[in-house]
Amino acid sequence: MRIPRRELSVFNMSMLDVLASALGAFLILFLLMAQRAQQAQEDARAKDEHIAHLQERLQAAQSAYAAAIDALDKTQAALDGAQRDLSQARVLADQAKALAKQLDALGKGMAIGMCEVDARSVSVSVVDDIQPDGDVIELKLDERVLAASLELVGTPDTRDVPLDRGTSYLIVTALSTGTSGPNTAAVTLSPCRDGQPQTFKWHMKRGEKRHLSIVRR
Repeated sequence: MRIPRRELSVFNMSMLDVLASALGAFLILFLLMAQRAQQAQEDARAKDEHIAHLQERLQAAQSAYAAAIDALDKTQAALDGAQRDLSQARVLADQAKALAKQLDALGKGMAIGMCEVDARSVSVSVVDDIQPDGDVIELKLDERVLAASLELVGTPDTRDVPLDRGTSYLIVTALSTGTSGPNTAAVTLSPCRDGQPQTFKWHMKRGEKRHLSIVRR
C-alpha cells in the first residue's frame, strides 16, 4: 500500500492552490497600486499644468494691470498739462478781453502822454486851460467813471484816484465846447516819474476823446 504518498500529494496540491491564490491576489493588488500610482502621477501632473497655466494668467493680468496704471499716469499727466494750458489760455483770454474793452473805451482818442507812478494812487486835477465858458467833460479810468458830467471852471477839480498794478487809461471825452469852443481842458497828474507833476492840454471838438496812459510800477 502507498497511502502516505497519496496524502502527501493532496497536501501539496492544496498548498499550491493557496500559494497560487495568494500570488494572484498579490499581483492584482500590485497592479491596482501601480494603476493608482500612475493615476496619482497623472493627477499631480495635471494639477501642475493647471497651476502653471494659472500662474501665466496671473503674470499676464499683473502685466496688464501695470500697463493700465502706467497709461493712467500718463493720461493724468496729460490731463494736468491740458488743465494748466487751459488755465493759462483763460488768463490770456481774460487779459485780451480786458485789453479789448480798454481799446474800445479809447475809441478814436489820441494818446497824448504817459505818467509812470510808483504810488498806489495818482492825483488827477482838471481845469479849463483858457477861459471858463461852460466846457463839460466825462472823466473815466478804464471802465470806471470818475465824473459823468464835469463842467470845467477856473479852479482845478482835484481827486485822488487809486490804481491797480500795470497800465490804466485816463479817458477824457468832450461833452460840450461851451459858448466859444473848442473844449480847452487841461489835466495834471501827480506824482509822475521823480515826483514831478505833468500837465497835458488839448483842444477838442464835441464828442472827441483823449487818453493818458498811467503805469503803476
